[in-house]
Amino acid sequence: MSGIKNFNHLDIELLVQMLDPEKKGTVSLDRLLALGNKLKKDRSRKKHTMRKTVIQLLKATALLAVLILVGIFAFIEIEYDQYEKEVEKNLLLNADIELALPVRDYITDILNLTSQYDKELDGILRAMYENYTNVTLWDQLEDNGFVSTFALSNPWNFEKSAWFVFTTITTIGYGEIVPITNLGRYFVIFYSIPSFLSMAYFIKMLLNCYNRLPFKMGSVRTQVLTLPVFFIIYLYAAGWLFHICEGWTVAEGVYYTWVTISTIGFGDYTISHETDAIEKLIILSVIINGLLLFSYAITVVGNVNEYISERGQWNEVFSLSSLNKIELVSIPTFSLVKKSARKARVNRDSQIMSPGSCN
Repeated sequence: MSGIKNFNHLDIELLVQMLDPEKKGTVSLDRLLALGNKLKKDRSRKKHTMRKTVIQLLKATALLAVLILVGIFAFIEIEYDQYEKEVEKNLLLNADIELALPVRDYITDILNLTSQYDKELDGILRAMYENYTNVTLWDQLEDNGFVSTFALSNPWNFEKSAWFVFTTITTIGYGEIVPITNLGRYFVIFYSIPSFLSMAYFIKMLLNCYNRLPFKMGSVRTQVLTLPVFFIIYLYAAGWLFHICEGWTVAEGVYYTWVTISTIGFGDYTISHETDAIEKLIILSVIINGLLLFSYAITVVGNVNEYISERGQWNEVFSLSSLNKIELVSIPTFSLVKKSARKARVNRDSQIMSPGSCN
């Protein structure tokens, strides 16, 4: 009876129906043999202990971490020097744009002149000046998307390179940081192949670890009903955090969270790289947990598929058994119980009536 706990996933009503499809109260030996073979295969698949599963998950995590570090340092080595040259060109362009508007250098003198002749005009001009004194043409171009985020700064340091590698291996691909050298572009191609495989292996081991847990989040029906609730709560909680950290609206935060954890990654919204370390850790944890939640959703879909196909699997087991085995004599299960009870009673009566029992 100790082995029954390993098969608590079985549907007893389904087994009874398969063992006795005609509801005659009899079970044929070929069906019992088929059931035994099925349970034996199930038992062999469950031999992997939780300890082995965790070790496999740690190996997958270590492999992924090594690939991430290799990618970070490789992209820094390939892209940093060339991007520095691009930044220098953009700084010269920025200076040329500012020189194209020489009137900005004489705004103070103009305001001083207008204050001597027309107080009302002076007030209007000074109000306009206060509103736009810190906004340059370059700023306006940048705000309207004509200038990239890292036009005047080199993104290929450790932190931003790690972000680029993270968005690459998770297939999010926002696009705010991209390689500009041909070598870097070719390296993305060759680097992404083992990275995708390693990420897929990590997710597989993570799902295996979940499936090996001694507890599950209720039945398949419960998982299906609670999954949308988890997603809604998570999306709005993440949207609220992005509202605090990034200054977006909650709706924008919800939209960004979904585009990220589903690995769509449009790139129209990206996190600011000027935030402090604590906010970056919060944002990174939100994204990683969201990806894990999406992986859990895949697990639930797999559980639903297994639940739906379970009846078909058992039908296939018993049909193959009946085709490959000679039909044996059916055993009346209820009569067996009665015969066993009658035999035990006869044995007990015979022992009582035997001469040795009087002593």
